[in-house]
Amino acid sequence: MYQWNCTITDARGVSAQLTDVDPNDQLDPLYLPIGTPIHMKVTNKDGFEDLDIEAPGARGHYPRRGGAGELNITLERAGSYTWKCPVQEPPGSAVAHQTTHTIIAQPAAEWAASMRAYDDAHDWTKPANLIPFGKKLYERKGCNACHTVDGSPRVGPSWRGIWGKSVTGKDGSTRSVDDAFVRESILSPQAFIADGFPPVMPSFEGQLKPREVAALVAYIQSLGAP
Repeated sequence: MYQWNCTITDARGVSAQLTDVDPNDQLDPLYLPIGTPIHMKVTNKDGFEDLDIEAPGARGHYPRRGGAGELNITLERAGSYTWKCPVQEPPGSAVAHQTTHTIIAQPAAEWAASMRAYDDAHDWTKPANLIPFGKKLYERKGCNACHTVDGSPRVGPSWRGIWGKSVTGKDGSTRSVDDAFVRESILSPQAFIADGFPPVMPSFEGQLKPREVAALVAYIQSLGAP
């Protein structure tokens, strides 16, 4: 299957991302203020020719194969609109299907309130925000393919009750599951191979931002000690 993603990021760095990790994943909508000209720089890395926004007043150059373009939008009415992102499977084939994502247009004051709420909910200095973010990452990054959160083993050990547990490695050494151990397991998983499990954990070095690693650590810790 051809891995794809479609990301819309506003000037504040707030992103709405589509991925094929889980087609049923419920993602946050992108909020835009009405009556304000929105200038989008669109990069097309995968050769799609019909990126589109179903919204009145959307005008611009749609990028062709491997190109970049611009899209200018002014949404005059509050409401819900749709961003379309086509998907090819495999590359070079006809468009197999088209994914959609929600854009919500709000009056300026309401939009500003939404942004303040977003900032508060995504303040990663708050431990309470890290845990739900870590849970989302557990599902979106595919951690659930190898690790359960109900105590049952899979390809890798379950995260339920593992925090603080003493783990024996294949070389006979022992480690305690703490912040440092979990970070090492995510970024350099071959540094310590737990006895009884195959050495198949891939490294996420360079694939996860520091705040994402911190969120996963907080989520694992929230699942309790043995």
